[in-house]
Amino acid sequence: MKFRFSTLILLLSVALYLPAQAQKTVVPEHYSFDDNDGYRKYANDILKCVGWLETTKLADDDSRYVEAVNFLGEWVSGCPYINYTTNVRIDAVFNGTPELRIYNKAGWARNAIENNYKSSQLENYLAGVRCALKVYKANASINRSKSMDALIDTERAGKLKEWVADRL
Repeated sequence: MKFRFSTLILLLSVALYLPAQAQKTVVPEHYSFDDNDGYRKYANDILKCVGWLETTKLADDDSRYVEAVNFLGEWVSGCPYINYTTNVRIDAVFNGTPELRIYNKAGWARNAIENNYKSSQLENYLAGVRCALKVYKANASINRSKSMDALIDTERAGKLKEWVADRL
């Protein structure tokens, strides 16, 4: 009987621990980007943040989501290594779904980090658009957009890279 009771306690502990861990934000506490090295030291945190954002359902009222978006946006905006820029012709596809712009930034940032900040502008834009498409397809709560639906068709046809290149 002792064995079963202790096993039950262990299982309950694990069951209570795992959801608590899943609820934690991916944003480091008390982060700061004081200098160029400040951006580099958070590169792994940015990768985790992008992964978390990409797999988490959109929830504007979720403080963890807001924290992650703010952390990512601040890092991308100030990071001297990735040179993120917007492109009016690519950005136009997000007009009906402006919440996807952060995922475009997220995919860009991840691609730049994973390629040691040496990826081309085309590769970064392509990664950003792919990230936004992934989130769009996975979140029914996002308003459906003709331009995003057309972009999905472009992706299915294997012409997404050409689509991005034509807009640079």
